[in-house]
Amino acid sequence: YVACRAHHSDIGGATPGSMPPFSTSLLQEGAIIEGMKLVDGGRFNEEGITELLMAPAAVPGCDGCRTLPDVLSDLHAQV
Repeated sequence: YVACRAHHSDIGGATPGSMPPFSTSLLQEGAIIEGMKLVDGGRFNEEGITELLMAPAAVPGCDGCRTLPDVLSDLHAQV
């Protein structure tokens, strides 16, 4: 297994850039990222990653990833 720690410009939440000080739930800070395979069987899991990054939009007053194409491109480059 390989791990990569990185900061991405936006993962959704109540404010651009994520992690506002007034958060009362984790999704208000942005996407909750648990262990998952970015690539499985040689295929980049774009659908699963997109679903994960857009999940904060389910919380009233929050948005999903505002820069999704940029974040997906960054993840492709990291892999």
